[in-house]
Amino acid sequence: MPQRLMSLNKSIFTQSSIETKRCIFEEISLSRLEDIHDYSTNQVFYNHLEFPAFKTKSETKQYLEKMLLRHSKDTAFYWSIILKDTSKAIGTFGVHDIDWRKLHCEISYGLSPNYWGNNIFSEILHGFLTFIFSNNFYRVCALTSSKNIASIKSLQKIGFLIEGTFKDYYLSYKNSRYDACYLALLKSGFKQ
Repeated sequence: MPQRLMSLNKSIFTQSSIETKRCIFEEISLSRLEDIHDYSTNQVFYNHLEFPAFKTKSETKQYLEKMLLRHSKDTAFYWSIILKDTSKAIGTFGVHDIDWRKLHCEISYGLSPNYWGNNIFSEILHGFLTFIFSNNFYRVCALTSSKNIASIKSLQKIGFLIEGTFKDYYLSYKNSRYDACYLALLKSGFKQ
C-alpha cells in the first residue's frame, strides 16, 4: 500500500481548508450557536428529519454538544458552513462513519431554508467532494428521507447513484416510520 494511504487520518480535515465561491467550511464549535439556533427553530428545516424544531437555545446547544462529541472521534468531522458575504453560519456539513482502510465515508448536512433553491447546497457538496476525492477517498455515501426529493436530485446531479431503499428506517418524533434512500458516489463517478 502506498505510504500516502497508510498515513491518511483525521488530520486531513484539520490541516486543510475547504472553500467555495460563496462559502467557507469552518470546524464546528459552540461559537456559532446563535447562527445555528436561528435556523434550527424553523419547522420547515425539519420536514425530513426525525425530531421537531428546537424551541430553545438550550436544545440547540445540546444538539451541537452531541455533534461535538461525535466530532471528537477519529471517524467523524463536522463543519459549520459560513456564508462569506455575511460571515454567518447557514448550515452544517459532516463526514462520519469514516473507514480509513477502505477510504469510505458517509456525509450528512443541513442548510437553513433561507438558502434553499439557489444552488448553495450543490456548491458546498461539490467543494467537499473535490476535497475528499483529492485526498484519495474512494467512496462517499449519503442517507436521506426517500421523500426528500430536492436532496436526492442534488446528490444525483453531481453523480450519486441510488443503491437502495431502507424500508421504515426513520422513526419521527410523532412515532411514524418512513423510508430512507441510500445513495453513493465513487471517485470515478464524480462529475467535476
